[in-house]
Amino acid sequence: FVDKASTPKYYFRDNGILNLFLNDGRSSLLENVVAVELYRRYGKGFYYLKGSKVDVDFFVPENNQAIQVAYSLGDEKTYDREVGNLIALAKTSKKVPEMVIVTLEEETIVEKDSFTIKVIPLKKFLLS
Repeated sequence: FVDKASTPKYYFRDNGILNLFLNDGRSSLLENVVAVELYRRYGKGFYYLKGSKVDVDFFVPENNQAIQVAYSLGDEKTYDREVGNLIALAKTSKKVPEMVIVTLEEETIVEKDSFTIKVIPLKKFLLS
């Protein structure tokens, strides 16, 4: 899909430990919870995608799913960044992935450029 990133991302099984190192890490803590859950479900079978035009938090090849994580999509800058990255991936992919944005509490469907993105709250993601 995109260029391989040479810098790995690190996640911690314990959000409490991670929280000790962050000043206001709400988004980082949320992303860490999603990473831990994906690891529980798929082992090492998920990746992040980072390139010049695409930056997607998680991609699960097993079910062709692209996942972005944002504490909230309330401000326009965050909304444009998260939705834009998923649309950019969909436009470069031969098979359009299922696209999901996990937030703390928001739930909606985003329709843009003939693509559909599900926005789901963390609790629903964890229970799915």
